[in-house]
Amino acid sequence: MLRELKRLKNVAAASLAVLIGIGATMIPAHAADAPIWNSRRFISIAHAGGDLESPHSTIYAMKKALAAGANVLEMDVRLSSDNVLMIQHDDTVDRTTGDTGPVSSFTALQLQAMDNAYWFYPHCWSCHSQPIEDYALRGVRTGAVSPPEGYTPDDFGVATLLDVVNTFPGQRLN
Repeated sequence: MLRELKRLKNVAAASLAVLIGIGATMIPAHAADAPIWNSRRFISIAHAGGDLESPHSTIYAMKKALAAGANVLEMDVRLSSDNVLMIQHDDTVDRTTGDTGPVSSFTALQLQAMDNAYWFYPHCWSCHSQPIEDYALRGVRTGAVSPPEGYTPDDFGVATLLDVVNTFPGQRLN
């Protein structure tokens, strides 16, 4: 019974994420614009905000991807213990943060406080074997390291779906 309730909760969260994503993508810059696939030969989709180029699934990564010309932001959504939709690829925080455990075992505030760039090393997603000094963005979220110019420590945490929608109004999301 508990397993079935958890499955239903995950299905409901995924359905809500799709509906929010559809709603967010239905706000075009101009009401008369044709769908992007009719007006462009190529569409640049930033997987997780630019997987391997920036810390996975962070606002920082998404901002950099859009600045580099991405048309669509792709992301995965998980549900926190207090039922907030969070941007996180895995069902745990182990590969991207210095913490461990299922996303569903943390509140949204706990997840947002985590350093989602903790294990970032360019071109090697979640490499945990580099020398400590190679993790140049580790500590930006916590204030131990200054953020790059134009960014804030919040850009390096685990974001909520609402954070993404509010940060990038009208942006196509997948």
